[in-house]
Amino acid sequence: MIKTLAFAPRKILLFLAILLLALLLSSLIFLGRELTIQVENRIQLALYLDLLFLAVIGLALRGAINRMWILSALIAGWIGIAWLIADEYANDRSTEVFKRESTLALQQAETVSNNIIRNLNQLKGVAKLFAGEEAVLDALRRFGPNAEASKLAIAERAVRWTHDPVLGELNQFLAVAKKNLPPDVIWILNAAGDCVASSNADTPESFVGINYVDRAYFTQAKAGLNGRQYAVGRQSNVPGLFYSSPVLENGKFIGVVVVKINVSNLAYWVEQANAFIADNQGVIILANDKKLVAKTIPGAGVFNLSDKDRLMQYKSTVFAPLKIASWGDQLFPSLLRIENIDAPIVMESRPFPQESINIYITRAAPEIPQLGKSRIWLFALLASAGSMLIFVVGNALYYIRTIRYSKDTAEAANRAKGDFLANMSHEIRTPMNGVIGMTQLLLETRLTDEQHEFAHAIQSSADALLVIINEILDFSKIEAGKLDIEIIDFDLGVVLDDISEILAMRADEKGLEFIVRLDPSVPLLLRGDPGRLRQILLNLAGNAIKFTAHGEVQISVGASDIGPDQVTLRVEVRDTGIGIPAEKLGYLFSPFVQADSSTTRRFGGTGLGLSISRRLVELMGGQIGVSSEEGTGSVFWFTSTLLRQPIEKEAPQPPDPPVNVAATTEDISARLDILLVEDNVLNQRLASVILTKRGHRVDIAENGQRALECLRDKDYDLVLMDCQMPVMDGYEATRCLRANEPAVRNPHIPVIAMTANARQSDRDFCLEVGMNDFVAKPINQTQLFEAIDRVLGRHASVGT
Repeated sequence: MIKTLAFAPRKILLFLAILLLALLLSSLIFLGRELTIQVENRIQLALYLDLLFLAVIGLALRGAINRMWILSALIAGWIGIAWLIADEYANDRSTEVFKRESTLALQQAETVSNNIIRNLNQLKGVAKLFAGEEAVLDALRRFGPNAEASKLAIAERAVRWTHDPVLGELNQFLAVAKKNLPPDVIWILNAAGDCVASSNADTPESFVGINYVDRAYFTQAKAGLNGRQYAVGRQSNVPGLFYSSPVLENGKFIGVVVVKINVSNLAYWVEQANAFIADNQGVIILANDKKLVAKTIPGAGVFNLSDKDRLMQYKSTVFAPLKIASWGDQLFPSLLRIENIDAPIVMESRPFPQESINIYITRAAPEIPQLGKSRIWLFALLASAGSMLIFVVGNALYYIRTIRYSKDTAEAANRAKGDFLANMSHEIRTPMNGVIGMTQLLLETRLTDEQHEFAHAIQSSADALLVIINEILDFSKIEAGKLDIEIIDFDLGVVLDDISEILAMRADEKGLEFIVRLDPSVPLLLRGDPGRLRQILLNLAGNAIKFTAHGEVQISVGASDIGPDQVTLRVEVRDTGIGIPAEKLGYLFSPFVQADSSTTRRFGGTGLGLSISRRLVELMGGQIGVSSEEGTGSVFWFTSTLLRQPIEKEAPQPPDPPVNVAATTEDISARLDILLVEDNVLNQRLASVILTKRGHRVDIAENGQRALECLRDKDYDLVLMDCQMPVMDGYEATRCLRANEPAVRNPHIPVIAMTANARQSDRDFCLEVGMNDFVAKPINQTQLFEAIDRVLGRHASVGT
């Protein structure tokens, strides 16, 4: 045995060194981007390498330390499970992100499309409206259906038509009408395509005199259709969308009404989302990212046009294609890479061929590649932490078991076991302190939600491991005879209050009644070890809560003997839980023993708690026992003899009635009209549900100014006031209420602050500005209704 222990540390160090090397090589394979191996093959290679290393370790050490083979198999299995967990987590989160971005893109595409199409439909309606105007018909009759393009110079015909009485009056009519209509310009073409009147006739950019016979919207209108076209303005050089309607008289074509909206006027809708608009030739005519304008989408038809047509419509013959490619994610093949944006893009489109445009919405999803990277780190954390835990707990259990068996044969072996466990616990706690401390520092830095989740998971796992280590350390100290009991002055009432505060929340979460009964005859000022007494009570009562699904857990504290110098306490912890089979009661206080193996799986734990409690009770001069009936409940009891403090220190205290900590405040108040002042929609919903379930009526004001308006218009019984809100905060609203400025129905109405600012200074400030009470967020229902009862002059009833 001694020889095995002597060689064990070297074997353990060898095991750890090779394990760390295997994990390091695995990580390098994951992160080695320079390798041309596919990701899936790198994953498999890493897992195979880990398994190979662990198998070699197990075979190498099997002859010397048999447990290492078992640990190797367990760790190898855990590493594979860790990868599956990390991969599943990353895939699930990535799917959530993809669905969210796709849904948002669809919603934005719908919104942007509806708004743009609504504007364009108004434009088309204007063209149709003016095509039937008598003033337009009168002007075009002068040219007739057989009009020919004017041979005069553009400037001369512009002057002649502008100063013509009939056409001049039409120009003024168009100019006045345009001020209240969507188009940027409205103009009239005769049958030859000459512009004879325009809403901008009196400006330097006047269209009058210019011929538009070569424009597609004129050709379409001449064919009897409602025309449409995107083009760069011939006179203004401003890109726009053109819509036209034919003007007919007696079925004959005599001219065209044309309206234009500058593309820039649609920018508002594009800026509301990361959107761009392409015309029917595949040219991007408007985009939130200005660099995309004039580029072409894949399959653009503009390249099928002649240079002359391109130049006429776009005043350019060269177009750069928009670089769109697959992001390459096998899980989401529709993810795109656009231009040089270093993030995957979700793109949705809405085609509108009747408008000659297509609307595209793009949303970046940078979380998806980040989740891919986090998969590796999460795997490394899970694999490392789990391997360490398996190694530590496995070896700890092995050595505890080994020393337990040797205890009956040699006192020296017993001391060696205790010393080893104590040293082992100390050495484990040292790196654990670093893990917990650095994790806390990491949590205080600026992290993403995902990183914070990982760090919090590490912290929770470390805390759980520390609890196990503490139990092992206590057990080792007891076994080695190195655990001392303190003799100090303490107040028994304070100890019971502390225990109630810690365990009441656990009981309440399970819907249990938690009751503490203290016999009035028991003196409170005692001398002994309050820390160990508290540990025993927490262990017994904590187990009772853990193994009780419904009913109650009760702590009763009495005295079997009270003398002038000492008192023998008798404490009982009674529950209505699952109970313990009679055949198991004799082994219950042995280390590493629970009622049955299924209990371990359902409730967890090391099985050391009751054994440690038994040894502590014995060190404190008492006894411990249990009575139980399976399916009905259990009663754990223990005694402890403690010294009394000198009489002059004792102060008689009235006995406290038994308190049902888990009970909630009875709703004995009348139904109230409550004004909830809260700007956060989620908090509004939460508070409203809590209050309405108690039968109260709730109105909501989203800020302090709105609250004052409500208090002016209606009588309320109570105001629940948030402190930080837009427009007017809760502090200012309360000041105005108490000053009755503006006048309200009841300036003295009770006001309870309900805020996330939970410091004492915040509470004091709320009372200073005139509020009556204070409840901190997150909302605790019991505290909320107790505060309501306080400010309304009633008292909460407490169950017994």
